[in-house]
Amino acid sequence: MTLTQVTPRELTPEGRQALQQLASSRTAQARLVERARILLAIADARRPSQVAEGLGVSRPTVYTWSHRFDDRGLHGLEDQPRAGRPPTYTGIR
Repeated sequence: MTLTQVTPRELTPEGRQALQQLASSRTAQARLVERARILLAIADARRPSQVAEGLGVSRPTVYTWSHRFDDRGLHGLEDQPRAGRPPTYTGIR
C-alpha cells in the first residue's frame, strides 16, 4: 500500500448516503463515524493532509481507511478480528 496517492472509489448515491448517515450518527461507534468522515472528505476531493488536519488524525490513518474502503467497500470500515482469546466477563468480582 502506497501512502503517496489516494484515488477514491467513485461513490454511488446510496454509498454516499450510507456514509453520511454513519458520519452523522450519534449511536454508532466513534471509530466508524471518524472513518466515514474521512471517506466523505476524500470523496469531496480534499487532500489527505487537509483531511488529516481537519479531523485530527494522522495522514497514514487517512490512507489506511481510503485504501481499505477501495478494497472492501463499506464492510472494510469494520475492524478486523484480532488474534487471541476473546475477553470474558462473568459478572462476579
